[in-house]
Amino acid sequence: KRLYPSGARPLYGLVEGVGRGKRALSMARTRELQPRIVEQVYASKMYSAWIIDLMTRCESISVRTGSWMYVTVQHPNSKNPFTHYSSPKLRREAPEQLESFHKEVSMTMTALVCSDRKARVEEMISALKQEARAVEAEKRSERMEQELKQARDQVSELQAKL
Repeated sequence: KRLYPSGARPLYGLVEGVGRGKRALSMARTRELQPRIVEQVYASKMYSAWIIDLMTRCESISVRTGSWMYVTVQHPNSKNPFTHYSSPKLRREAPEQLESFHKEVSMTMTALVCSDRKARVEEMISALKQEARAVEAEKRSERMEQELKQARDQVSELQAKL
């Protein structure tokens, strides 16, 4: 007997971040959630491929059902602006509101990307400064050891003269 994911029996857990209106929505995943891709080159390659699949599915859903749809996606490491899809019904029935909404999303995505990059740059600068401090401390330690050795040698010489 085959088991199907449902709200009562979410075989692969629940989708996080999905909502209906102003409320969160409990929605079962239809497939297992894979772990985050760590290697950036591969992550970017898969992102590009999956975006095409996502936008194709969005178009299919909105055209076949006649629904309003607006979907945006932005990868933090992308040099390109965010990718978005607007359904024909939304473009036809609310063009001014769509343009306004699109501008707000654009500003939000730009702010997120800038703050993410700024945070990564600040982390890198902090790490480099910490590394420089460690190198300087190592050099200072070596100088102090040399000075200590010289002082001990001088003490030994003075004791030998006595």
